[in-house]
Amino acid sequence: MDKRYKNRRAEIWFEMAEWIKRGGALPNLPELVAELVTPTYTFNGGKFQLEEKDQIKRRLGRSPDLADALACTFAMPDMPNDIAGQRGSVGKVKTDFDPYQGAYGGDYDR
Repeated sequence: MDKRYKNRRAEIWFEMAEWIKRGGALPNLPELVAELVTPTYTFNGGKFQLEEKDQIKRRLGRSPDLADALACTFAMPDMPNDIAGQRGSVGKVKTDFDPYQGAYGGDYDR
């Protein structure tokens, strides 16, 4: 999305790194820390490029799945409810379906 990056993967990893630098809280997982500090980067044609995943796997001895999962959380920016135009209802489905209806021999008190 941002022309400063070679690809989307580089962009979301950079966003993740910036979040960590700003004080983002990480779990105390040595495996995650190792995955986060292993990749290197270069500039290719003036664009930020993260090391290829296959190279990271070779040097780390495994796939950086934890770090990749964390990086994916930065793939889309947060969207406040008021911007979405439906404050308080984003992600909520309106339906008459009740999963507890009749589950215990009849209606239940809410």
